[in-house]
Amino acid sequence: MTIIDFSPIKISVAMTTFNGCPYVESQLESMAAQTRLPDEIVIGDDQSTDTTDQVVNAFSRRHPNITVRFERNSERLGTTRNFEHVVRRCSGDVVVFADQDDLWMPNRLARLLETFAANPKAAYVFSNGLLIDEGNQYLNGSLFSSVYFTEEERAQYRNGKAFEVLLRHNFVTGAALAVRSEHLTRTLPFQSGWHHDYYLPFVLELAGGGILLDEPLIQYRCHKAQQVGVAASESVDRVLAYAKKQSEAYCRQDAESFRKLKKRFINMNVPPHHPIITALDEKSLFFDMRADMRSDPRSAPKLLWQAWGKEYYVRYALGWKQVVVDIVASVIAAMSLESRNKS
Repeated sequence: MTIIDFSPIKISVAMTTFNGCPYVESQLESMAAQTRLPDEIVIGDDQSTDTTDQVVNAFSRRHPNITVRFERNSERLGTTRNFEHVVRRCSGDVVVFADQDDLWMPNRLARLLETFAANPKAAYVFSNGLLIDEGNQYLNGSLFSSVYFTEEERAQYRNGKAFEVLLRHNFVTGAALAVRSEHLTRTLPFQSGWHHDYYLPFVLELAGGGILLDEPLIQYRCHKAQQVGVAASESVDRVLAYAKKQSEAYCRQDAESFRKLKKRFINMNVPPHHPIITALDEKSLFFDMRADMRSDPRSAPKLLWQAWGKEYYVRYALGWKQVVVDIVASVIAAMSLESRNKS
């Protein structure tokens, strides 16, 4: 294997673990098999009850040429706060995010550094990935297709319309993300109420924007035990589960999350007349309308029609897919209300 040297750039891998057996060993070994090795692997363990720590220590002994810094959290932090704490401990020029259960293509780090070198103003780089199951068998689709990041949206992103796509939905998977540390520091602390991989691109777009690599640099594992992940497939049951998840409280919380993001942008001296500020206001209002559909299902047809007329479903959601989810969620809310009234 040829090792490619990109000195003096230092790479930190930011990785979080929680009951990572049996996948964490193979993930770490895929990092050790890189054509450009990481300078350090910084791990935050969220109080695992299995032997994750022993697996990491054994890996570190097998690969003394890679610095491994493992730290067990004193309390459970959850995925986003755990990643924040790990990022604060990273010392590299580039921070590459990693989940505990994926596999990396051997050229991942080399391609990321090549891309940063060719785009010196870019704050972040993210890539596509292949999907695998528990037994490393390939699944249909890709990381991008599983998060509905279409060819049209990829073209929009490349044409400088990243905010427009981000306002519809998240398409950056944390496990496929790398960030220049000089820009990552301005994202701290990570915004509460957000998954880090959705929050980070919003802020990093202000810092210098990103680069999309439409090639698979990771093998993203889909399994039942993952804390946060993407769906490898869809079904009626999954749509129903998604509609139930998007309750009134869920929509209210997301409305508040986007309001907080707007305040953060203003505190970062983003002008009030910047288009992103207006868009965040409208996105919050859209979530409020969707919450109202659930709190008063009788208002759902009118509110849905109003939101469609304002193009909120097109600009701030996945179009007709979100319409279907909102209709199902409103029906579920109406049935629940009727059941409570009868009792």
